[in-house]
Amino acid sequence: MSLIMSSVCNRIADDLDDLINEIEDFKGTMQDSINNMVDQIKNVIAPLDPYNELILINQAIAEINKHINKIVPAIDDYYEILDIIKQCGYLQIDDFLGDPIVLVGQIEDYLKQQAMSALFNITNQIEMVVGKLIQDFINSIPTVSLNVSIPGAYQLMRCLSAMCGRDVNAYYRRFHAATERMFILPSGEFSAHSMYTNKVFGVGLDPGNPSDVQIMQNMNLSTSTIDDVYKSVQTNSDKAIEIFKDLPI
Repeated sequence: MSLIMSSVCNRIADDLDDLINEIEDFKGTMQDSINNMVDQIKNVIAPLDPYNELILINQAIAEINKHINKIVPAIDDYYEILDIIKQCGYLQIDDFLGDPIVLVGQIEDYLKQQAMSALFNITNQIEMVVGKLIQDFINSIPTVSLNVSIPGAYQLMRCLSAMCGRDVNAYYRRFHAATERMFILPSGEFSAHSMYTNKVFGVGLDPGNPSDVQIMQNMNLSTSTIDDVYKSVQTNSDKAIEIFKDLPI
């Protein structure tokens, strides 16, 4: 092997180590959250009839949509920020928070928290609570990073084996241990379906059982409802930012 090839292979090995370290760090940070999520879903679905639950979930969604103006701030509501800046001396002199565009970005997480409080004042549907747990977990995953790390690790292991002739079994063992029990797809995305159907580490639902399929559909419906509320907050915030950009402030 030439010096150039050897050097490239060493570089690939170092990059692979870095990627697997990143995945291992992610697992160390998130594993308790995943275990808690699995346990909560098991507790929720155990005593309930999934078909009756679907009726209740749809009723809850109808109530949420009916009161969406109490949950998600309308675009016009963001004009209040201009009055708030005028009332607060500190905001008037602070170059960062005194900019309404920046301030909108700074309060988005608070708006989402308040949206959930309003939502749960409207409905106490238990699947919604677990749906929020799942959606918050998905939002916490460093998607861009994992979308690079996991596919990249696969590719680098193939290069080390095929091009460099190195034994990559130890890397595969580390990689498997790092991704096991996390329900992360090869693309780096979290798979709720894998979590629902995994019989060893997950909830253990059977995709061949109509009742279990209905449970999964109920959970997906609840999660997508929470995601829709979050996206509505984000969308209105983005629109308000665009409006503020055009104002002579």
